[in-house]
Amino acid sequence: MSESIDSQRGLDWLLFSVNGRLNRKKYIFSFISLVLSFSFVLTIWQYMYFETNHISNINDLNILDHLFFHFPVFLFLYFFTTIEVKRFNDIGIGGRYVYIHLIFTIIININYYLKDIIIPVNILGPLIIFTLVFGLILTIVSFFEKGTEGVNKYGEDPLRNIWGSKWKAYL
Repeated sequence: MSESIDSQRGLDWLLFSVNGRLNRKKYIFSFISLVLSFSFVLTIWQYMYFETNHISNINDLNILDHLFFHFPVFLFLYFFTTIEVKRFNDIGIGGRYVYIHLIFTIIININYYLKDIIIPVNILGPLIIFTLVFGLILTIVSFFEKGTEGVNKYGEDPLRNIWGSKWKAYL
């Protein structure tokens, strides 16, 4: 039986750690799983929150309600960041670009909640477009760039198995 190096790692490693490497197959599966579960959880969370508090419009929320309402968004953003960093570790780049994208995303969201106090409106549009394009490029690289073969500074090759690299071409 062929087992990969990270077969002993569990969901806690996948979602909460930025250490190690994640191959394309596991990254794509994790990415799709997170998107689907995020969509489901956010839909239920929104329905429960709006129905319980009798709110008809998201603009009726105050800042604390926004933070509570967007708790699943922040949680899933963290999960996406951890798997993306591990994927870039596998490529050999490291997570610095993921963190840069995360910082821009957080700044844009904080600016939205503070009603454009941090960033003037004339700069905000291009910044949002830049952040979206940058995130899309990161995702495309994560989906299609092959990981580093063998050991790199972020850990063992996740495709290497205990019986050799005979099966590597199939993973």
